[in-house]
Amino acid sequence: MSISIHPSTHTGALLLSGEITEDMALHFGSGLDLLFDYYQYNRITIEINSPGGQVTALEHMLARLERWRGLGREVGTKACFRAGSAAAMLLAMGDIGGRSASSSTTLLFHPARVEGANAMFTASAATSLGALLHGKDLFHLDRLVGHQVRGFGGWHALAAEGAARCGHLIKRSGRRTSKSAGQPPITSLGSLSLATTVRSFAQCIERRSIEPYRRMLSRRFSEDRGMSAAEAWALCLLDSVLDRPDLQPASEPLSSAPDDPAVSHPRPVM
Repeated sequence: MSISIHPSTHTGALLLSGEITEDMALHFGSGLDLLFDYYQYNRITIEINSPGGQVTALEHMLARLERWRGLGREVGTKACFRAGSAAAMLLAMGDIGGRSASSSTTLLFHPARVEGANAMFTASAATSLGALLHGKDLFHLDRLVGHQVRGFGGWHALAAEGAARCGHLIKRSGRRTSKSAGQPPITSLGSLSLATTVRSFAQCIERRSIEPYRRMLSRRFSEDRGMSAAEAWALCLLDSVLDRPDLQPASEPLSSAPDDPAVSHPRPVM
């Protein structure tokens, strides 16, 4: 486990490597304070190489991020080799437009779980633990979706951008392979096809709600399977795949659909 800071002329970097623990979370907070308070950077990048770790540590780290965001500072995130579990959530909670990974990066989003527990659970204790983990899952999923909605400028803008990204990948796939019955092939992204993903984004617009997107993320995360950077980009969990020139943030969103200010984003519940 290590946390190190790397100041430069215009921006600073905080390197996070290893398992996310409470000790790391404390050093993480101190690193943010040093970069923002002492070095006075307006923007930093968190570079992540971690398999994940403790939920309580993640919550502390996100709270520190939100504190500095509230003071007008910007925080980009970058996955260097792997970002799993809590580390993947930290990656996705970076500023919209500033979250990146390479196509070889290992990503894993999944629900909260218990690992390495030696205690014997009674039925009552197991039921209570299950309820606690489910509550944590709901809280962090809603927190992520709320962050996405705010960052993209509203639920409608997020859904339209997601649909446009999937359309872009479908077109790229169609250019490289033969068409069947006049239609470009639909490339699978993990367990979700682009067709399924596009439908979920379209349902958001039709129903004037971000709930279909939320359900899609919940379904995908519950599979506890690795995710490619391209899939994360299509799901709007990343903004840039560094070694893919076609998956870079544009000066303008791929979609120009306006948002509907009358529909609010979901609030985290516990």
